[in-house]
Amino acid sequence: MSEDTGRPGAAADPAGSGGTRDAGTSADPDAQPGELLSELAVLRRRVRTARHAYWFPLALFGLIGCGTIPFYLAGSRPAPTSGVFVVQGDIPALPVVAPAAAGLPGAPVSSVLLGFYWLLALVGGFLVMMARGAAITGIILTALVLVLWPVSRLRPGWPGLLFPWFLTIHGMFPFLIIAVSLFVLARAERSWGLTAIAVLFLTAALVACSYHVENVIGRLGYFSGAAWFGVLPNLALPVGVLLLSGAAVLGARRWQAAR
Repeated sequence: MSEDTGRPGAAADPAGSGGTRDAGTSADPDAQPGELLSELAVLRRRVRTARHAYWFPLALFGLIGCGTIPFYLAGSRPAPTSGVFVVQGDIPALPVVAPAAAGLPGAPVSSVLLGFYWLLALVGGFLVMMARGAAITGIILTALVLVLWPVSRLRPGWPGLLFPWFLTIHGMFPFLIIAVSLFVLARAERSWGLTAIAVLFLTAALVACSYHVENVIGRLGYFSGAAWFGVLPNLALPVGVLLLSGAAVLGARRWQAAR
């Protein structure tokens, strides 16, 4: 035993443990980065799931949609049009008024107010939605519509294909801009839940743009000749999806935070 303890380095390497420690140390640098990346990925998924930050833009644009109600009601009577996104009664839903020299009539005051509301609400909403990519997409699409609509009116041809009549007859086309921004946000959030909401909202927006929803209500036994009956059922579809989805996502966030 004295010989073993007397050998230089024997105490530092008992029973070959130094070889085992060297092997473990050489393997750790290769294993650690992979484990660290895996843990970071799990943490990011948990943070994204717990955060549910996208409830805010859903609720925001739902409230913006509610804000359009008085403007749609005020302009729901037949009137000349020179703007975009005509609703029942030819209401433009963005403030694009063609110059008189172009031979296009002027828009009524109620239509212009609706258009300016949509313009300011869309740009303002995109600026505060806390998602840069989705906000930039929405603002660019809004600007393109403002530019391309007059072009499509003054120079018939391919620009007119961007605004098919069945998407502009009810004045709900701005909801399609919001739908595209939601898809961009869903991609940024990597959220299948938000993707499903975006698909549902796009479907509701397309129906609101192209179909008289009051017909369904009439078949269920209710009908009204009032102006609101031709506007509010269409408006209720996309706005309802936004508000209900935002409330559901916020509720899920609070439920997860309480766990």
